[in-house]
Amino acid sequence: MPLSALTFEIPWVFFHETMAQHPTEMWTYTWMQYVDGGDKRYADPDFEVLYAESVACLNAVIASIALYQWYKSGKTNPKCVYALMFCAVLHIVRPCLLHQ
Repeated sequence: MPLSALTFEIPWVFFHETMAQHPTEMWTYTWMQYVDGGDKRYADPDFEVLYAESVACLNAVIASIALYQWYKSGKTNPKCVYALMFCAVLHIVRPCLLHQ
């Protein structure tokens, strides 16, 4: 979950306007396939879509830090487990926000 959000969603949050202006470029291919596949909300996102994707990005950053700290602690730090539990709940909230 964190890896896909860090590599796929964060660039979209920051560059979605530029991607929309260059739909045939190779570096926008993945997102344009997503838009052409049926989710037109991402072609011209409203506040709810941007909010949900921003929450996913924040979730990915928190989960990545928690996973790193958990492995660094020898898989014994309960705070990291709580952070990952928080991220799991936050991961569930996003589809609920986008469901129309």
